[in-house]
Amino acid sequence: MSVWLVCLVSALCARPALAAKLPQSFFAVKAKIPMVAPEGLPARDAGLYRKYYQALHDWDGEKALSLMKERVELAKRSMPPKIQALLLAEYAQLHFSMGDSGAGLKAAREGLDLLQRLDNQGQRTVSFALIYVCRDRFLAGDLASGEAIQEPLFKALRATLSPQVFPKVERMVLGQAYNAYRERYVLSDARTAILESWLLEKPDQIDLGFESEIRLLLAIQYRIRGDLPKMEKHLERAYAIWRDLPDKEYRLYQYHALLGDLFLDFGNPEAARTEYEKGLALAEKNYVSADMRVTGLQIRLAKALLVEGESEAAGELCRSVVRTVTDNRGPFVYEVARAYSILSRIAALGGDRPKAWELLNRAREISERVIPADHPERWANRMAFARDALALGRAGEAAQAARQVIEACRDLGGDDNPLTFAALSTLGRAELAMGRKKDGYATLLRAEQVGIRQADMVQRLPSEAQRKAYLTSSKGNIELLLRAGEASLAPGRLYAVWLNRKGAFFESQARYRQALGNAPAEETGAAAELAAVRAQLAYAAYSPSSEGRSGRSVIAELTARRDELLRSLNAKNRKADGLGVSPETLSLPANAALVDFVHLPPAAERPGGYWAFVVRPQKGVNLIPLGDAEEVNDAIAAWRGEIVKGSRADAAVLGAQAGRLRALLVDPLAPALAGARRLLAVPDGPLQRLPLEILQRADGSFLAEHWRITYLATARELARPKKPGDINGAVVILANPDFGTATVPGANVKESPKPGADSRVVRLSLAPLPGTEAEGQAIRELAGNNAHLITGAAASKSALFGVRRPRVLHLATHGFFLDDGDAAVADERRSFRIETTGSASVQAWLSPAADPLLRSGLILAGAAEGGNGNRLAAQGVLTAEEVLGLDLAGTELVTLSACGTGLGAIADADGVYGLRRSFLLAGARHLVVSLWSVPDEETRRTMVDMYDRFLQQNMPVDEAFHQAMLDRLAAERKAGRADNPFYWAGFVVYGAP
Repeated sequence: MSVWLVCLVSALCARPALAAKLPQSFFAVKAKIPMVAPEGLPARDAGLYRKYYQALHDWDGEKALSLMKERVELAKRSMPPKIQALLLAEYAQLHFSMGDSGAGLKAAREGLDLLQRLDNQGQRTVSFALIYVCRDRFLAGDLASGEAIQEPLFKALRATLSPQVFPKVERMVLGQAYNAYRERYVLSDARTAILESWLLEKPDQIDLGFESEIRLLLAIQYRIRGDLPKMEKHLERAYAIWRDLPDKEYRLYQYHALLGDLFLDFGNPEAARTEYEKGLALAEKNYVSADMRVTGLQIRLAKALLVEGESEAAGELCRSVVRTVTDNRGPFVYEVARAYSILSRIAALGGDRPKAWELLNRAREISERVIPADHPERWANRMAFARDALALGRAGEAAQAARQVIEACRDLGGDDNPLTFAALSTLGRAELAMGRKKDGYATLLRAEQVGIRQADMVQRLPSEAQRKAYLTSSKGNIELLLRAGEASLAPGRLYAVWLNRKGAFFESQARYRQALGNAPAEETGAAAELAAVRAQLAYAAYSPSSEGRSGRSVIAELTARRDELLRSLNAKNRKADGLGVSPETLSLPANAALVDFVHLPPAAERPGGYWAFVVRPQKGVNLIPLGDAEEVNDAIAAWRGEIVKGSRADAAVLGAQAGRLRALLVDPLAPALAGARRLLAVPDGPLQRLPLEILQRADGSFLAEHWRITYLATARELARPKKPGDINGAVVILANPDFGTATVPGANVKESPKPGADSRVVRLSLAPLPGTEAEGQAIRELAGNNAHLITGAAASKSALFGVRRPRVLHLATHGFFLDDGDAAVADERRSFRIETTGSASVQAWLSPAADPLLRSGLILAGAAEGGNGNRLAAQGVLTAEEVLGLDLAGTELVTLSACGTGLGAIADADGVYGLRRSFLLAGARHLVVSLWSVPDEETRRTMVDMYDRFLQQNMPVDEAFHQAMLDRLAAERKAGRADNPFYWAGFVVYGAP
């Protein structure tokens, strides 16, 4: 009998090693076992044994089932319980392999019921046989059966093993099951608690490799449940372990897979594709083609390809997965369901809706068969079904599925679960599609209320890029609500939605900066390290690689470290007040009007548009539709295309385009603005490059002559608590830096080339700026004893970083913003040239990996020094990324008296990414920036006039700025140049009153 047991158990234990490599793995493995019956078997069972294995050799599943049934019945009549249980385990496995999960589960449960009749050794033997049945269920994607078998095993093993041995066996059992099914990581609450307890209570019993596996499993589980802080903690620790393990290639595919998931979830398919390709290369190197670790990553990659628009490549990859998995592991496998879901979307894109619907239902049938009903991933799949059903015109089915998700999410985090927002959004759209407008708009408003709550999670996301993507990627609900207009919804309720979406990421960063000002020493130490990393990023962006490494990889590593520090600091700031605000909390001056613009770009089937919310004290909120987005944006582009010509600009062209813009943007607002003397404008989209002051009324007067206009990065600034800053009263002026170029003065900074021009250089100037030094000296005289003028070689980055919380910071130098299209790309580097007035030039190399805050900056002392030949020296470039490390908390006014300092990369609903954003986040309460290359003499006079009113007459910043602009306009009118705003309207002021 002992020989027979050895043969049976060894067969059960050997099977998983081949399961992923051979088709119909149960038959293939069993066919390797000799048909000669082991000695000691009863005569009748020996005969059945030979016939049974002959059937397996012949791949005759039905005959094998019949023979195994006889063997089980014989065992029940004449064999010990241990043998019965072992045969039932094999009988269960055979049923599962034949596709009959119900019968397989029944046999397995019979085996489990026999455990209580066995001694400790027998229980362990049978339990381990059932463990492999369970493992194969996970491999096959039959999670429900795997769960049902595995749960009782822990109970049995805990009862039969000593307290010293059970944790080790438990670890092995869980490790086998989870390693067998990495793709889904099914963890119940009880198992999650077990794994967490191991990490806390038994670190000496867990080797580093297994600890990393546990942490990865927990990270995936917490991601599914929407608990991003816990996900971050476990993922970071797992990655730290993997980096030091000799078999890290075997493990790191999981890290790339999860990073790809996060990038895809938060709107960055290109980055997701890169991570998936890295992970897939590692998985294919270590596993066979049918292994779920390979096919799972192929499905992920297909999804990213589809999002990028490469549907043909995505479809081919999905069809390959279906063939491979079905041939090797059967049709009811989760990867097959995911492949059918993607193929359904591809069919829909191709216009074949019946085929798409068929594939979508096939995907749902498989996924709901293999995923337990109480597992969170089931509801993620149901949500995907609802979304796809709505896209296929099946609004009723979509609404039903969305309601089921909403109900399920009540026990899975409620409103904090991202699925809740997605399900409410889909339900609202489905209700609109069914003609139930009242219900649909109410549901969409509810979705946005949940979205506002979830916006508070922004600080918990793993990187700045993901936080930005989360808050700016979707305007779908807002667009539907805006197009519904006042006929369906009160403007105040609509504005509450927009107010809490627009600029939410900016606001979260601003509050973090505010909180950091009073942080304990350990946090300020981390902030200092963050500033150092940002400086290294600037160096990496503007210096050629000397170590043979690409700029892309260096920047990627530094960016990862920056994000790690930000996560750490943000984690300590989670007790800050929520981001949600209401229109009633906005504090407006009595004679002011808030105009909050909304830009929705054109979509595939709908034209874009502009709207404006107008908020007046005691008068509530108005929603006013403005011009067509394409028409407005074309007029802005035409106007800017002319103004950058400077003194050569055609006043007739400028006037014509300004007239168009006034008719589209201002005339519809006139009734709502009646009686207002001040405008607080929150621009959106391309409007952020247009000073509203230059728009003319029908009588030829400019808006600057009728309204004092101040700009806000977000209207939420009007609700932000005004905390007194610990400023030192200093007026710091940095002017006329010594760039290190031996050139003659006089040339202005030129505008970056536009499409059609030479795109290989950005023509700036490093000519000395003696005019800015005269400007600085005049401001110093106005500031008196509090003034500090820094010029020449002393006007450096190190000097600037030594300044802490001055009352005023005035920077007069060259500024720049490098557009994506401005530079040539070669050898993984984006290049541009900064030209001086003579034949000399300074070449700068910028990695294509650099984000907008690295492509925007000021040029300070030593920009052309450092032994770099004709290369731009990184120590002379202050990037917008580095500006975030300045301590300007409470600073009343920062003036960037340079060219184009208000420009940057435009992000709809989240402002401009450039110097403007960074100085405001660094703490500046008011910021004066330029929107084009400004003339020297006119700039000097405007600045001196503004500071005279601000420093000597104690005017508020925005009033001092406005009066200085009016004086400049009056002077240009006398000179006959008022119709060219190049001379008087190049600067704008940002900041709440």
